Formats: sequence, C-alpha cells, structure tokens
Amino acid sequence: MDKAYLSELNHWWTIERQRELLIERLPIFLNADKIQVYTDVIDANARRSRRPERKFLAAREDMIRPTSRPSTCIIYVASAAVLGWNENDVRDFQARLPARFTVHSVEEGRFITDLVEEWKAARAKSRLEGAAKRGAAISAKVRGERAAAGVALIADRWPLPASEWPTKVLLEEAGVSRNAVNARLGGREKAQARYQAAMKRKARRAEK
Repeated sequence: MDKAYLSELNHWWTIERQRELLIERLPIFLNADKIQVYTDVIDANARRSRRPERKFLAAREDMIRPTSRPSTCIIYVASAAVLGWNENDVRDFQARLPARFTVHSVEEGRFITDLVEEWKAARAKSRLEGAAKRGAAISAKVRGERAAAGVALIADRWPLPASEWPTKVLLEEAGVSRNAVNARLGGREKAQARYQAAMKRKARRAEK
C-alpha cells in the first residue's frame, strides 16, 4: 500500500496546508483502502530540544520500518520540505529508505531522485513563499489602516450636499478611492438622503 507523510517540520507547510494540497492533487489521499497516512505533530519538547532525534518523528520512522512484504511503495509528500529536521537528518532518512520505496512530491508533481537536494530547494522555496505571503498581509493591513484614516477625515462631511463639499474634493483630501469610502460610509447619495431626512425630523421636532 502506498503512503502519505505529513509533518510540522516546516513553518510554511502547516498540516492544514499539506492536507489541502494532498486532497486537491491526490484523489486517493482520502481513500484509506489505497493509501496509509502518517503524520508527525511536533510537540513543545521536541521544538525546544532543537535536536533532530528520530524519536520525535515516530510516524516517519514507522512508515519506513522494514517489513517482509516485497511490494513497492510510493511515499507522497506535499513538499520535500516536510521530510526532515535538517540536511543531515534528510540524508540519514534517505540512506535508510528501503530500496523498494520512492518519494513523490505532490507540489512539484514528480518523483524525487535526490532527497537532500530536493529538500534544500523546497525549504528555500517555502521561505520565499512564506515571506511573500507575510509581506502581502502586512501591505494589506497598512493599506487598510491608511484608508480608514483617510475616510475618517471626511466622514462628517460625506452626507453634506455636494454643492458645499464636492465629492472630488473630499476624495482628494481623504486620498482614497470612492469605493473605499463607500465600503466604510456607504454611497454618498444614500448618506445625503439619510442626512436630509434627519434634518427634517430635527426641524419638525423644533417646531413643536
């Protein structure tokens, strides 16, 4: 039976992200009759130790334990980056991999011939992707904060008549798009209508 391996050995490749990719590209992943899934969840003690001890990767070790069955076996991984602690650990894993076992990277869509080189390339790729994602998230947050600050500058005048405060003037002062203002304050026409209705109610109350 073929196998799938997941681990928490790479910060970018969370268990959830690995599962999502395996489910998407490996239809048999959810079929227990066709594939056996091994997962190493790294506990706090293992992370604190900073030592690549095999005992912390019980599922990986069990997966490659020699058996009397001579059939070939494919080990599917979302990425080679999840295979080991460091280069030496991956080299040791490769040396102990049974001859009939082959490893397939689902991310790359190919069998891996040199686990060490593939692991190094996958780790480098995951670092770049992780950094890019974090950078995008930070940029989006900064843009959101700037937009919110700009909208706050014109919030009290947005409902006022355009003859007093033209939309173009307000948008230039806020430094954001009309869509950004609409998302936070609503469309100007509706805001103006609500404002006028409120003024009329206020005037009626004053007449009583």
